[in-house]
Amino acid sequence: KTKYAGRAAAFDASGDPRKMSQFARAVADRYGKDVEELFWNGQGATNIKNRKRVGKGFVSGHTDHVHVADVD
Repeated sequence: KTKYAGRAAAFDASGDPRKMSQFARAVADRYGKDVEELFWNGQGATNIKNRKRVGKGFVSGHTDHVHVADVD
């Protein structure tokens, strides 16, 4: 778990893997500079930590859901 898990500023989204990949890319492209965390390690992995893109596998798991957290 991350420090944002369980807070109103964080959520996990699940569903069809292709849709989750599209969702993660859309969040990163539109809000990436404002998102504290975005973790998706499925196909087409997209990860952000502290508002900066990081590589696939930066965190474990996150292959069956997209995690998004923002503290603003």
